[in-house]
Parts: sequence; C-alpha cells; structure tokens
Amino acid sequence: MNRFSLLCLFLLARTAHCANWPEFLGPEKNNVSPETGLRQSIPENGLPIVWQKNVGTGYSAPSIWEKQLVLHHRK
Repeated sequence: MNRFSLLCLFLLARTAHCANWPEFLGPEKNNVSPETGLRQSIPENGLPIVWQKNVGTGYSAPSIWEKQLVLHHRK
C-alpha cells in the first residue's frame, strides 16, 4: 500500500467516530465535511500511523459507516 492510500485511510478513519462518509465524495456528494477541528496542514514528518492493513489492488473509494471502514479490493 502506498503512502497516499495510507493517508486517505487515516484521514477517513479519523472521522469515523464523528460522521458517516458512506460514499464517494461524502454524504452530500460534494467532498465537503461538516466536521470542525480538522487538520489544516500535514506535518513535515507525516501523520502518525494508528493502524494498518495490507490490501490488494482495486478502484473503489473507502466508505465509513459508524465505526466500520469498508474497502473493496482484490488480492
């Protein structure tokens, strides 16, 4: 998994406890999050990895519902 994928998963997982992001571009389909207190920049040394999962290839966007992240991929 590349760094961009990990970053996307991390950012999406960070919002899992706050709001559902059930589909591509979010609940309003406009790529705008109603959440507050989100990071405005990424530190030079990157974001801390809080969890990690090896996945195969695929073209789906991750979805978040309640405390679950769903990602369709193939091995």
